[in-house]
Amino acid sequence: MAAFALSSSSALSQNFDLNSNPRPDLIINDGYLYLIKDKTETLSNHSLTIDGHSYDWNTNGFKKLRLISINTDEPKATDPNGDGIHTGDGGGDGSRYPIENAKISGNKSQLSNIDSLSEFNQVYVTAANDSEVSLNEVIVTDSQIDYFRPIYIDEISSYSGPIDKDDPNKNPNKSAVGSKNLIIKENSITSNNLSTKNLWTAINVSGAEGTISSNELSITGGTHNTITGISAAAGFAKGGAYLISGNQMTVIDSSFKSLQFIKESVPNKPGRIDQNTLSLSGVNTLLYDRSKSPELGAVYSSSDNVGSELAVTGTLKIETKKQRVPIYAGQSQYGVVSNAKSIFSNTKLDNSTAQAINLYGGLAEKDSTNNYLSWENGSSSNGFDSKSNASTVIGGRSYSGAANMNSVLISDSSWHVDKFTMAYASDYDRVTVSSGYFLQSAIIGGVGQTSAKNNSVTLHNSSVKARNIIGSYTDNGQLSSSITIDNSIIEGSVQLFYASKEATGKDSTLIVRGEKTDLSKARLLTTSSKTVETSNNTLQIDGWSGDILGLGTVLSDGQLRAFENIKFTNTQWADGKTILNSNAHLEQFDVDYFVGTYTVVDPLSIGEGSLQFVSAPTMQENESMTLIHADEGITYTDTSLINTDRTIKGNAGTATEFEGTLNYGENDITYSVQKIERAPQTTLLGDSRIAAAAFVNQSTDMLSQVLDSFLYDQKYGLATFASAEGNKSQYELNSSLKINGWNFMAGLRYKDRLNYGDWTSAVYFENGDGNYRTWNEYMGNQFRTNGELTYNGVGIASRIMVDSGLYAEGSIQAGRIKIDMDNALMDTAGKNWDFNSHSNYYGAHLGIGWLAPISSTLSVDAFGKYFYSHITSDSFQVNVENYDFSDIDSQRLQMELKLNYAKDNVRLYIGLGGEYEFDGESSMKAASTPKFVSDLDGFTGIAEAGVMLTPRENSPWLFQANVKGWEGQRDAVAGSLTVQYQF
Repeated sequence: MAAFALSSSSALSQNFDLNSNPRPDLIINDGYLYLIKDKTETLSNHSLTIDGHSYDWNTNGFKKLRLISINTDEPKATDPNGDGIHTGDGGGDGSRYPIENAKISGNKSQLSNIDSLSEFNQVYVTAANDSEVSLNEVIVTDSQIDYFRPIYIDEISSYSGPIDKDDPNKNPNKSAVGSKNLIIKENSITSNNLSTKNLWTAINVSGAEGTISSNELSITGGTHNTITGISAAAGFAKGGAYLISGNQMTVIDSSFKSLQFIKESVPNKPGRIDQNTLSLSGVNTLLYDRSKSPELGAVYSSSDNVGSELAVTGTLKIETKKQRVPIYAGQSQYGVVSNAKSIFSNTKLDNSTAQAINLYGGLAEKDSTNNYLSWENGSSSNGFDSKSNASTVIGGRSYSGAANMNSVLISDSSWHVDKFTMAYASDYDRVTVSSGYFLQSAIIGGVGQTSAKNNSVTLHNSSVKARNIIGSYTDNGQLSSSITIDNSIIEGSVQLFYASKEATGKDSTLIVRGEKTDLSKARLLTTSSKTVETSNNTLQIDGWSGDILGLGTVLSDGQLRAFENIKFTNTQWADGKTILNSNAHLEQFDVDYFVGTYTVVDPLSIGEGSLQFVSAPTMQENESMTLIHADEGITYTDTSLINTDRTIKGNAGTATEFEGTLNYGENDITYSVQKIERAPQTTLLGDSRIAAAAFVNQSTDMLSQVLDSFLYDQKYGLATFASAEGNKSQYELNSSLKINGWNFMAGLRYKDRLNYGDWTSAVYFENGDGNYRTWNEYMGNQFRTNGELTYNGVGIASRIMVDSGLYAEGSIQAGRIKIDMDNALMDTAGKNWDFNSHSNYYGAHLGIGWLAPISSTLSVDAFGKYFYSHITSDSFQVNVENYDFSDIDSQRLQMELKLNYAKDNVRLYIGLGGEYEFDGESSMKAASTPKFVSDLDGFTGIAEAGVMLTPRENSPWLFQANVKGWEGQRDAVAGSLTVQYQF
């Protein structure tokens, strides 16, 4: 027999108003009312309206209502074999074949004030292949329904009657039939003040395979037993893989015994469950039920699930009894959970029965990766007492695999779930019991079975009380994590990792920062586990100072646990100040039994790079600070260094490097400064100023070349001129600055004939733009620095040339130069700083020369010129560090000899010469470091060649092209073009 296919019937959509027409003629056995049950009828764009205030539901004869019901299973009223077994629900036709190519779309139901229905289905289909259920809408208000399943895609049930031994064909078993290629999308299900006695499930699918996507579900008010927004189960037909993606559900002011937005249970049929979101707001209550365990989750699946999200705001009341309450974004019974997010924002967790609450981002049987849990924006917990000591906050947990890259954030909130007193360390050294449950309250980034790496816990601007705050936990394997405490009050044991069996914990960091941080009731550890081997783990005290309850620990078997590295960063240097004060205290109960906390330090944990102060503008030699103090004494992992000194270097701000002595005392570790030096990274700033001076000098070089062109211009009167030069220069400085730039000059020149020779004068505007890219380094970190030099100025120039060929010239100029550097400096926090400088400049030059003819085509131009320029001082500040730059004076003497060849209006020339810089010195004072001086003094050789086209009798144009090179103090090459137009 062929499967049923829906015909393209022309039947019009039907509008059912059961208040005016209760339709008792459609009542089927067992109290079902089927409104549309014909497979040949169109299944789209129907509507149903009911208002219980207008109709007496107690006399209508039905308890179960379906708008669309296509059931091909056995009719319940039929008993063909006479054995008393019925497998259908009364609406089937006994065909046991699924419908094909159905489109069930655009149907709408509006129900209100109903209190006598045991079940409601807008769509009920026992099996559908290649079919779509989309764009349907259900709105229910002020009602009570036992089973609320608006979209119910069931399966054709199995037949399980007994087989006749004499005639096996008389009553054969029949297998179940499910759906294939089923699409359920973009449906909207809304309930307002609807209460369900048994089940609220918007979309219920059994024994199928297909896609469930982009559906929107909403619950406001009401009391419910079990809420499962979307249920996809294997059923008798087993079913296949689902894609369940992009669905959303909101729950507001509701009460329930269990809530799971997505529940997919099709073992061994891996599907894809991703990007589904459950949001709770208002006042929601998790009720007590002795028959079931309470649960609240966005996604529970057999398959892997990715990107599940739980968002909770408002109040969440917990009224369960003697039960652990798991709350999560994503959970997989057999697979992997990744990228799940549980976000509690402005949430009040009201635990009136004081039971253990377990918050998760994601938890999985296999790997749990990159999951996230945040408790933020004024969230708080209350109502907890000693019964709740096992409450946990976990970013990601794996029961048999790895938990990597998971994170917990507690921000601008409070988390207090345990009324313990942090009295003795031994009370908190043991974290879990043999069953895998956490012994006490805990906040953990990631919990794995085979490894837990790169997990993190961040506590920001919050008050947190938990017996154990742990970055990573595993049964065995590798461990690594980061914990950051920022402006928070912490009570409990803070440790980077823990393992119940053998494991390695390394390359992890605990950071403490923020002026408001209070750790007077917290101890800081790598681990309190006896089975973890540790290496390269760092405690970073980042700009904070204060009291702690303990540092490191001594385990019951005598193991000393200490951080392998301790860094003090971003602390303001202050002579005589104490940074870390340990209030660790031991009490002796008998000869061999001590309880309390310890101050355990590896003396080699403080070394090169450990001291990185935010700035030291007033640091002086022989000043000292106490890094760690302990009234009850410091326990060193190497006692041979007690009362010895060790020399190490440190950094402060951007400008200072220092060297001093570290002393290991019985109660104190102190550091005394012996020598202060300037950080080499600042060299670039000093050199950039002197390089800027050299760049401005290039403008006078170009002016001198333009004046030379006037020697060969035989036309008198007014002319305009413009010259542009591209150059690449490197100066012999302390840093390797290579400047690529352009210099530009334009103006008016006037040439007149005097009795004894020619007089030429000019006014001009000048501009230059240069840039450079270089590398800088600080504390072993290399970073790229980009710089730009810009100047703008004006000037006047004049030249007199007598008929004998002797000439004299001079000029004055003034302007402003700007230096902009990106990532010029790095501070000890790793932050890059830009540098900006603005200064005025002025300058002048004088020169004399002789243009002597050799023949009709050859001539020699010999000259000497003196150049002077001045750049004004400037200052710059980084935090509290001052950088002061002196004035710069440059004095250069340049001499050159040129050989000219001229014929007609073409002139070719070559030249050799040199210049010497007598001054060119710039000094910089950075913070309290010694003065740094950079200069340009020294000799540079010059070579050039060029061509000039002088104006013909009827031409107003002059052109000159020039190539020039420098070698010595300045290594450079430049090419220029000058154009003149005679009016």
